[in-house]
Amino acid sequence: MFDSILVLNFTGAKEFKIFESFLRNKYFNSKIEGNISFIKNFFFNLNFDVNQISLRKLLFRLIPESKTPVVLNSGISKKINGTINISMKYSQSFIGRINDLNMVLVFENGDLRIKKGSAKLPHDSTIEFDLLFADNSNSPFLDFSLNFYSQNTKKFLRKFNIYRSVDKETSLSAKGKINLRSNKIKFSSIVSDKSEKFDRQDVLNIEKNFNQNVLNTGILGVTDFFKLKKFANELLN
Repeated sequence: MFDSILVLNFTGAKEFKIFESFLRNKYFNSKIEGNISFIKNFFFNLNFDVNQISLRKLLFRLIPESKTPVVLNSGISKKINGTINISMKYSQSFIGRINDLNMVLVFENGDLRIKKGSAKLPHDSTIEFDLLFADNSNSPFLDFSLNFYSQNTKKFLRKFNIYRSVDKETSLSAKGKINLRSNKIKFSSIVSDKSEKFDRQDVLNIEKNFNQNVLNTGILGVTDFFKLKKFANELLN
């Protein structure tokens, strides 16, 4: 799988304890520990301590451009159930260094859920997120919930070449769904500074902008800095 090197040290019979193990390939390097059980069904609870990851390259490997804009078959078996706790001290990204990235991957009957996601972003900013990828052959979708907070919004927005005057401290929460067949986003709510809810016309404008500039070639547009920068500039400049 991905031309990987997998080393597993374990003890047990039908229930295994994993220790001093690792998984390495050109996409990531991770230490592994935890438990795998075959007592009733295949179930696992693993901890991945990631030393290095190339997330965008990994996503292109999992979802090649030939499959976009339609993403239908993740290959996740409905028989795979368990959790993977992922932690990473730091990683470089298009907005700068990301620190203390943590998330819980939950595999449940073919669906993939990311729970309790959090990371420290540049310029005293943070993000928390929850995602659900449902691989329904008729209507696959990605549910999301994001909470962003920055103590230095002006410096953070400069990463996107936005120099408008803004409050130094800003918060933004958004919930919605991306249809992975049509590559269209729908927000159920967008709230800024914990209380100011966007009206429906503003939400529709944001959806239109995001669909045209980010999702126009598929879901992987959300990892493309230039697409995101164009979206932010048209929205805020």
